[in-house]
Amino acid sequence: MQGYITPSIESGKLRFLVTIQSLVGTKDSFGQEVQSWQTFKQVWASIEPLMGRELIAAQQIAGQADVKIRSRYVAGVTPKMRATYGGHTYDIQGVQNVANRNRELVMMCVERVEEAGYTETGA
Repeated sequence: MQGYITPSIESGKLRFLVTIQSLVGTKDSFGQEVQSWQTFKQVWASIEPLMGRELIAAQQIAGQADVKIRSRYVAGVTPKMRATYGGHTYDIQGVQNVANRNRELVMMCVERVEEAGYTETGA
């Protein structure tokens, strides 16, 4: 069909409201630099665990990844950011603008595990 544009991502699959955060430096009352996570953008997304060949391929591209977060395209997302949803925190390892069409964004992530003051990245 000529002129027909296929949607890149089905809206029904975007069922998680994910918060993308960036680390921002501010100064406290003593003039000291303080780093804190602030909301960059909230997006409806799918969160998919990586398995098999997809996991191996993602780890070759992003170094370490165990979750793929897929959303509509958002400009400015970088691997220095993180995504949160439902008490889970995901460190973004790689970002892909699918087919460079500014329609779909795929973030390869590692879930952050936090226990009693100890933070570990990975599963």
